[in-house]
Amino acid sequence: EAKAPGAADGEAKAPGADGGAAKPSEQEKDAAPDKRGKAKAGAVAMSSTDATPNVLPCAHGKLFMTLSEGGFQYLLAGVRSSAGVRKGRYMFEVTVVESFGQSEQQGGYSRGPAPRQFVRVGVSTAGSPLFVGDGPDSVCFDTEGMFHCEGAKKKVSQKFGRDATVAIVLNLDDASPNANTISLFRNGARICEPQALPEGLRGKPLYPTATFRNVTLRVNLGPSAKTRLPFDCRMVADAAADDLELAAGPAPKDGKCEVVFPIGLPDHGFFDWVDHFKTQHPQHVEISDRMLLDWAAKSGVWRQRSQHVPGSNDKPEFRTGTHALDDGSVRRVIDAAAPSLPRSFVVPELRANLVAAERCKALARFPGASFKRRAVVLMGEPPEEYKAHVRELVLADKRKRLEEEAAAAAGKGGPPTKRRRQAEEPKEEAAEGAEGEEPKEGADKDGAGGGDKDGAEGGDKDAATPAAAELTEEEAKAWHRKLPNRDLTDRELARSYADFSLPAASEGFDEVSFVWQDEAACTKLLKDWVMDKKLTQRAEDLQPGEWFKEEWSKWQKALQDWRKVNQDWKDPAKRKKLQEQKKEQLRAAKAADKEAADKEGEKEGEKEGEKEGE
Repeated sequence: EAKAPGAADGEAKAPGADGGAAKPSEQEKDAAPDKRGKAKAGAVAMSSTDATPNVLPCAHGKLFMTLSEGGFQYLLAGVRSSAGVRKGRYMFEVTVVESFGQSEQQGGYSRGPAPRQFVRVGVSTAGSPLFVGDGPDSVCFDTEGMFHCEGAKKKVSQKFGRDATVAIVLNLDDASPNANTISLFRNGARICEPQALPEGLRGKPLYPTATFRNVTLRVNLGPSAKTRLPFDCRMVADAAADDLELAAGPAPKDGKCEVVFPIGLPDHGFFDWVDHFKTQHPQHVEISDRMLLDWAAKSGVWRQRSQHVPGSNDKPEFRTGTHALDDGSVRRVIDAAAPSLPRSFVVPELRANLVAAERCKALARFPGASFKRRAVVLMGEPPEEYKAHVRELVLADKRKRLEEEAAAAAGKGGPPTKRRRQAEEPKEEAAEGAEGEEPKEGADKDGAGGGDKDGAEGGDKDAATPAAAELTEEEAKAWHRKLPNRDLTDRELARSYADFSLPAASEGFDEVSFVWQDEAACTKLLKDWVMDKKLTQRAEDLQPGEWFKEEWSKWQKALQDWRKVNQDWKDPAKRKKLQEQKKEQLRAAKAADKEAADKEGEKEGEKEGEKEGE
């Protein structure tokens, strides 16, 4: 019977590379005693702030649950340790305590991402995305036995699921034969060979990280292990302080977290500023529809393609086919949950932040006792630092576009489609038929001449090489970048621009910052901008006056009478009655006219008699 790797009797062998000599399959040795100082108690734990907003830690940070209703059952959750391993060999454990299914609503045309229960455990660098395995900054194992590295995956181990305790061993010990590797164990037994870390992660502190959906996880960083491995290995929480790097985030001032409300004009760099702010303040979590849409895409939620305009940057259309995401339920849940989290937030609601009533409503969700509430006004000419950032963004967009054009010109625009293959088959057959023909005079056997061939190859190389991206004079002077979609649709803008206003401390803000130009300049700029829109925008809020309402009511009554007469005329019995009524009306009208004429004649006769008497 085959022995499990690392079995207690140590008899399981693997052939060696040196002439078939056998050596133990488990090369990891027991950890040597280490008397160096440890990290401060409580300093090594899964972070409550370096996590997605749907993570709910409990049991003193040992159990991690997620929000699971209102659309969150489709979104991934991620949490990272507060300590990263710089060197040495250490381990941590993860157990799937429970799993639960998604509640599907009737009438949707999408079933949500698969698998429903999702777990990935591994390591990542500080500040990298919390969804491990999707980029160059992390590696991980998943429940299906796949190893994810640099965006690719491969089958390396057996599966693991509920009630199984998996241990991840990170070996950064240069003296070990398994240096710079990561291994996976299930219930104490190795279930995969050591996997090499990519070059991009070597030499960097690596933080234990878990990504999951529709499960509850128990994460054990130590100091004691739940299951024993075939060798002694210290836990991350039992590591020497010199081997760890502790993630030190900025401490909140006065013990309060911060919520930032950016306020700017549409299509004037609002969302580029928000993205730039987030890179400078990674501790701030964005709360917006565009963030939720990006989160859903990273969670594997399918989005329907459409030919019509996909909403705006402020309110993009989801079109995922799942009611809880498309009807805004997920936004209502996160709006209700966010004020309870010890996190700092940025709320980039462009239209809502410009309307005083909606600003106050959003501000009321974040109590002043727990949050410092700050408004940041972005109007006027930005500073040179921001202009340089915009130029970098424009240049990056142009480079990307040129690279795509060069790839398309070189025939690397994507995998060959069925139609393209069908079009190329006759060409390939013609080329095969011409192989037996003698070359024409003046041409060598390899082609039409070495110079022409080299020239053709050179032309292909030139076509495949993208041109250098340069800014035009207009782009170099621009303050803001033009985005593919507008910040607000015409309808959204027309309905609300007249109510746009600047924030004030009286609304409840602890601080109102004018970061581009001063308050007076911003006030004038907003007033001029609104007046310009009144000249060009469609007025959506016009109301008819009383005179129009009265005349409209008369018209509606007359129209109903005409329609009734028209219907009655189609009935022969009613038509005869209508004809008689019409004749009677004509006789009455003639009699009235005759009577009026007689009275007029009498008056004329009386006047003539009076004249004769005089």
